[in-house]
Amino acid sequence: MPISKEIQKSSEMKFDGKLIKVTYDIADVNGNEAWREVVHHPGATAIVVVTEDNKIVMERQFRYALQQPLLEIPAGKLDNWDPDEYVELEYFTLPELLEAIKAEQIKDSKSLAALMLAMPYLK
Repeated sequence: MPISKEIQKSSEMKFDGKLIKVTYDIADVNGNEAWREVVHHPGATAIVVVTEDNKIVMERQFRYALQQPLLEIPAGKLDNWDPDEYVELEYFTLPELLEAIKAEQIKDSKSLAALMLAMPYLK
């Protein structure tokens, strides 16, 4: 069956938090009703930072949901700075970064995807 546009028939707020909202939606999908749980986020940004001496800048930040620090590219929400956010900066040469990826020291998808897209420009 071909992919078609899903048309929202109803939406009910299930969670209205400080950062995200979650709605339970009913959509018309090819003439059938289907449910969708939708997370609404105000947006964020991320960047691959390279210093003048070709070091790639990474952040090590504790992630509460995982109860451990993660090594990530610099990123953040589009709203105001969060004073409760603490990061340690680390600098990698390209071979060191590739070794960190190979050793699964970088686990989050946004960092892996951004680094893969940046690879042709890294030295």
